Amino acid sequence: MKYGKVFNCEGKNMKKRIGVILLCILLIVSSLVIFFPVEAVKLSGNTFYVGGSGPGNYTKIQDAINDSSNGDTVLVYRGVYYENIVVNKTINLIGEDRTKTVIDGGTEGCVITLKKIDGIKTSGFTIHNGKTGIYLLDSSNNNITGNNIQNNTNYGIYFNYFSNNNNIINDNIIQNNKICIYMDSNNCNNIISNNIFKNNIQAIYFYYSSNNIIIGNDIQCGIWILNEITRGIYLWGSTNDIIKDNNIHNISYMGIKPSIGISLEGSNITIIGNNIQDNSMSGISSSGSDIIITCNNIQNNGEGLLIASSKHFIISDNNIQNNRKGIRIISSEHNIPDFIISGNNIQNNTEYGIYLNCPSVTNYNPYVNYTITGNIIKINNVGVFVYQTPGWKKGISNNIISNNNIGIELKDSSLHDIISNNISNNEYGVYIHSLSNSNEIKNNNFINNQLKDAYFENSFFNIWNNNYWDQWNKIGPKKISGKFIQIIPLINFDWHPAREPYDIT
Repeated sequence: MKYGKVFNCEGKNMKKRIGVILLCILLIVSSLVIFFPVEAVKLSGNTFYVGGSGPGNYTKIQDAINDSSNGDTVLVYRGVYYENIVVNKTINLIGEDRTKTVIDGGTEGCVITLKKIDGIKTSGFTIHNGKTGIYLLDSSNNNITGNNIQNNTNYGIYFNYFSNNNNIINDNIIQNNKICIYMDSNNCNNIISNNIFKNNIQAIYFYYSSNNIIIGNDIQCGIWILNEITRGIYLWGSTNDIIKDNNIHNISYMGIKPSIGISLEGSNITIIGNNIQDNSMSGISSSGSDIIITCNNIQNNGEGLLIASSKHFIISDNNIQNNRKGIRIISSEHNIPDFIISGNNIQNNTEYGIYLNCPSVTNYNPYVNYTITGNIIKINNVGVFVYQTPGWKKGISNNIISNNNIGIELKDSSLHDIISNNISNNEYGVYIHSLSNSNEIKNNNFINNQLKDAYFENSFFNIWNNNYWDQWNKIGPKKISGKFIQIIPLINFDWHPAREPYDIT
């Protein structure tokens, strides 16, 4: 099941780092499928029957489990079983019909506990009405597939801390729980795939758990609890996880509950090929490091991406449309970002296409190291807004920036390069103000901007050079008008305006 709507991810000259990491993702996913296939646990040994009309069938699931041995199967016929069962043997626990074979926890404890044993398959049940649906305690290499896990007051599936590794959670419907899947500390190498999550506060929550894959799930929430933020996927302190090809949508309750599609506070996370829509706060919110966000469809969120106090991240080849802000990047004093934004389609965002605000710098790390290149930035209020951010000659280059109210705006931001962009059909092409000094604007096309190709206020020592101005066909320097304290005219010059437009695609 593949949900992500990839934007122009094939045939791109992507950065070398992205290519290497995507190759690693392919190898990891392939190897996990080989070693942990969905049908990894095979039926063998004796079969114990529960319910039904057969002679000698058990009436309680726990009694059949107690009499079974490793390698056996407990087959449960349709019916409602009021039990809290503990599985401490390597068996296959199979229900006849996932909608009509019901284990009811009676509002107490855990409906099913997988306890200190590996290699259990649990399939074909409705698991409901407990505090927790399925509880994994020091239990690995299990297969939980094809169940309805619902109406549990706390958790659908709970991974206790440590040693719950190499499990597959596949093809389940997990709904009406507070948290659908919760992984406590140090649970690794698990696959959560092709599940449906509905009506929960958090669908998937990892706490300091690493090397897990979340792939091909449909995630929508919508429970209203006061002072709670609803999240589709929440990774706290987790590392080396992959979030791929999920459909994460309608996370907020009736569109008014605070909600985030994916929330990250970890490192070395890859988010690829997901469809992330209709979240009232953010599609993706990250305060982690070494994050790759690529080939996602991110639409109709409050903010498409919020990157706060993060380091070392790449945002590439995403479709980011119809959000309030497309990409917003902010920093704290000790987390000055370095990032690449490349090859994205950033359109129809009501406030900003890209918003960069990194004012808190130190003598140790006084500048923001960034590249914004190769993007299509169209039909936003402001295409690129840089506020209180020192750049040290870092750049906005080779972008198509058109049909915005303002193409590029620098406010109280110095030492930036604006190079080789196609800036067209905006109200203002480039607007520089509020002591934005010593910036260099060169080799750009300024074409058919309605009010001003370029304008500046209270800003000094900016360099304009070799730009193409479609409304300038004279010999000599191109005059660029500005003001000081709103009333005193100022003039800059492009000393060597280009005679022909550059080929910028």
